[in-house]
Amino acid sequence: ITRSLGEGERVNREFRPWMRIMGYTKPRVGQPFHLRAAKLRMITAPTLLFLGGRDGLVGSAPAAARRARRNITTCDIEVLPDAGLVMSVDEPDLVSARIIDFLH
Repeated sequence: ITRSLGEGERVNREFRPWMRIMGYTKPRVGQPFHLRAAKLRMITAPTLLFLGGRDGLVGSAPAAARRARRNITTCDIEVLPDAGLVMSVDEPDLVSARIIDFLH
């Protein structure tokens, strides 16, 4: 997203109202990092997890990766240190190549 929108206070200022609105909504499905460990351990299908090192919603990507490794035994994890929330925009070539590799 930062490539297309820019970085810094201007972007934060423009997105702040939208983020407030999102904070008042109730999602139908919880975000994956809010799932209890017991729920995560129920995942048995091969799973590819991307984490952005600059994703403010996840917090610490390394901590999230450790939690995923502990609880999802079939999980491949790709941490993209320079990516934010929308990794397919921030690192499109790497993400698409990794997905193709995972599916083969």
